[in-house]
Amino acid sequence: FYIFPQYRYVIYNKRSNDKLKYKTSNKKIATVSSKGVVKKKKKKGTATITAWIPGTSTKKTCRVTVK
Repeated sequence: FYIFPQYRYVIYNKRSNDKLKYKTSNKKIATVSSKGVVKKKKKKGTATITAWIPGTSTKKTCRVTVK
């Protein structure tokens, strides 16, 4: 799967049969939906978004900075 950092972040799963899980390190900076859509908040700072496939060691991270 891939993480596309654009104005609004979307985490794309190339293999649609994999059930991805998502989490953020700081909900005050950025949130991530169960579908992988990341939204930046108004508070300044950084957060790390992690996407992973449960039961495997496969994971990707993306750092979001709000200035």
